[in-house]
Amino acid sequence: MMNHPVILALGTALHLITFGLITLHSLRRRRNASSTLLWIFIAWAFPVV
Repeated sequence: MMNHPVILALGTALHLITFGLITLHSLRRRRNASSTLLWIFIAWAFPVV
């Protein structure tokens, strides 16, 4: 059931949208560069979280 193409497509779309929003939010705020890179890495590497 989890390998259904529609579910995979929705999950991928949700992951990319969430990643984009987190990236934009992180880059708009002036913070430590290492913190920003960490947030971007976490958002990309852990789609389940």
